Amino acid sequence: MSDALVTPDGWIIDEVAVDVLRAALTAAPDDLAGVVATGDGDRPAGSSYRVIAERRTASSAGAALGPRARSWSGVALVRDGRARVENGVVVADADLALVPAAYAHDSNGAVSDPPVDARPEGRPPFPRRPVVLFIGNEGHADRVAWATAMCNALVPLDVEARIATPTAPPGPQLTVPCAPTARTIQALRPEVVVALDESAGRLASGALLAVPRGVGVIFDPTTFDVTMLPASRVPPGRLRAVVGPSVDVATLRELLVRLSAGPHVLVPVRG
Repeated sequence: MSDALVTPDGWIIDEVAVDVLRAALTAAPDDLAGVVATGDGDRPAGSSYRVIAERRTASSAGAALGPRARSWSGVALVRDGRARVENGVVVADADLALVPAAYAHDSNGAVSDPPVDARPEGRPPFPRRPVVLFIGNEGHADRVAWATAMCNALVPLDVEARIATPTAPPGPQLTVPCAPTARTIQALRPEVVVALDESAGRLASGALLAVPRGVGVIFDPTTFDVTMLPASRVPPGRLRAVVGPSVDVATLRELLVRLSAGPHVLVPVRG
């Protein structure tokens, strides 16, 4: 039998972390049943499972092994089927070794509530994926649920979506929620901010003026799909489009990627 990933329900692991596990298991002594990635350690607000994995891999001691145990909460790469999942935990017939450089994400794990300001480490270390912040300030549960679902769908599609709300959104999360503040916008420097309500729209309009290339999108529950604003109607806050709850993920992704690409030129003011 070949080496295999053992992944409890709700856990997700990025390929960069799997590569670290493979290297660690190749170099590990034969008495180990496998190696493990867990969600322990620093998880900056405003980050995603992929960004945490990339940054941890880059800053840690490669495939070095950490503590051993027969069971771990996390994702394991095991030899010859020597581990299984029991009650959401990986259990093996011999020791499993932790690999600190490998991060696995528990999408149902506890998050800070209320969320705290995002940190700059929430941005991806590589600029090829745009950062998009969904921000709401008025507690509309249906809009927060929509934004959460969109974030979870966009992150695997190479859009680094984030959600910022006064309280932690319920349900599985592929990101670490953050607070809906100007500091969050300044830390993440998003290419696009999607405002879920009027209060968040006003906050975004002001904060985006200090963010190079950042533009705004408004969520409007009365809008069917996507409405682009003509240049003559673009206000100083860099608003570019309006989206509604019926927009599908593919269409929204296309819009966000297009807006992220720029160029973002402010409309001349006559006077």
